[in-house]
Amino acid sequence: MNLVELIFARLKQSRRLSFGSIAESTRIALTEVEFLLMKALSLGLVRGTIDEVEQVLIIEWVQPRVLDRSQLVELQKAICVWKERVLETSRMINNLLPEATEA
Repeated sequence: MNLVELIFARLKQSRRLSFGSIAESTRIALTEVEFLLMKALSLGLVRGTIDEVEQVLIIEWVQPRVLDRSQLVELQKAICVWKERVLETSRMINNLLPEATEA
């Protein structure tokens, strides 16, 4: 559960976790991290890849679960940031389009 919490706490663009941070968060030995990750992947709790050379886990997806109030607040903030980026991109594209000529 600590692994899922750790992953969920990360923003989408920073879901690259070192084995060291996983070991520290889950309170297991560094030598046991890979086994934990393989188990989490096989159970479908997370989707991603394990880079054994760099000792990192690259997360693509984490199993949704019940969120507490503080996690909902953080999720709301992330959605607001995403919304602003979408609006900014939309405005930029609209500014680049030539004005429609009336016939």
